[in-house]
Amino acid sequence: MKIRKEDFVDCVGSVTIVTDDRIIFQGQIKRFEGRYCKQEWPKVEVKAKLEDEPEFIVLSLSCEPAIIRDNATIQTINPELFREGDIVRINVDEIIAIGPSNGCIDDVDLAEEE
Repeated sequence: MKIRKEDFVDCVGSVTIVTDDRIIFQGQIKRFEGRYCKQEWPKVEVKAKLEDEPEFIVLSLSCEPAIIRDNATIQTINPELFREGDIVRINVDEIIAIGPSNGCIDDVDLAEEE
């Protein structure tokens, strides 16, 4: 089943999103995408046709992104690609799981569990 943007764009509170690349994003979904994604640079003409127009959601990060490693451990990403407070766009087609956020994942918490 394909995830649709309409299924979760009105979420209240923080969410955790896992992508195809095993990256974990945590934050608040922003409803009005255009406010954060203004393009002030010239548009480039592309003559490629896509089967579907990609849909994106906008997420205001409340935690630093983490990654699920091959050995099933979770680690924050170093060097940092994004920081808490950054606003990112995530392609809906790359989302494999979405649910409530129960606090930030960080290396200190993970070390205590081992």
